[in-house]
Amino acid sequence: MTDSTDFLRNELLQLVLDNIPQFIFWKDVDSVYLGCNANLATVAGVQTPEDIVGKTDYDLAWNAAEADAFRADDLRVMKSNAAQYHIIEPQHQAGGKQAWLDTNKIPLRNSDGEVIGLLGTFEDITERIALETELAKHRSNLEALVEERTTRLTRTNKELRTAINDVKTLRGIIPICASCKSIRDDQGAWKAIEAYVMEHSEAEFSHGICQQCAKTLYPGYVDGEGNFPADKK
Repeated sequence: MTDSTDFLRNELLQLVLDNIPQFIFWKDVDSVYLGCNANLATVAGVQTPEDIVGKTDYDLAWNAAEADAFRADDLRVMKSNAAQYHIIEPQHQAGGKQAWLDTNKIPLRNSDGEVIGLLGTFEDITERIALETELAKHRSNLEALVEERTTRLTRTNKELRTAINDVKTLRGIIPICASCKSIRDDQGAWKAIEAYVMEHSEAEFSHGICQQCAKTLYPGYVDGEGNFPADKK
C-alpha cells in the first residue's frame, strides 16, 4: 500500500509539473539534472523528463557559453545558500529557437540545512524582449526626429530674427533729396524722411521746431536765440 501510495503521489506531482506553463528543473550539487517537467524536456531536446536525469547542461540543446553561464549561476546559488531571482539570460533551444529567459534558482536543503542541490524555474520572455527592443528602437528614432526638428526650428527662428532685424535696421546708402530731404524708396517713390524711417525701423516721431528754424519762420515771435518767450506761446 505504501509503495502504491508513493507511486501515485509521484505520478500526481509529475502531472502537476507537466501542466503548468513554467519550465521547471532540479539538480544535485554538481549541477547534474535530477528531473524536470515536460516543458523543459522539450526545449532541452530530450524525449521525456526521465531522459534528462544524469545529464548536464553540456549534454542539452543550449550552446557551451550558455551552459557555462547556467552552471556558474548554479554554483553561486549553492555556495551562497541564497536564491537568485529574475536572471535574464539567452538560451538556444531544441528546434533552433534562440530564446530569452527570466530564471529563478533556489537552493535545496536537507533536514540539517545543508545544500543538496537547487530548484530552477524560468519563463520564456522572448516576445517581451523583442517588443521592448522594437519600442526602444522607435523611441530612439522619435528622439532623433524631435532633435532634428528642434535644431531645424532653432535655425529657422534665428534666420527669421536676423531677417526681422535687417528689416528694422537702416543700412547701406539711402538716396535723399539735397533740397527737401525726402528719401527715395526701393520702388522709386519719394517719401518724407519721417515716413521712410518709420517704415524701416521701430522709431516714431514727435514734432517740434529747432531754434534756427524758429528765427527764420517766426522772427516776430522769438528772441535773438530762437526761443519763444513764455508770454508768446
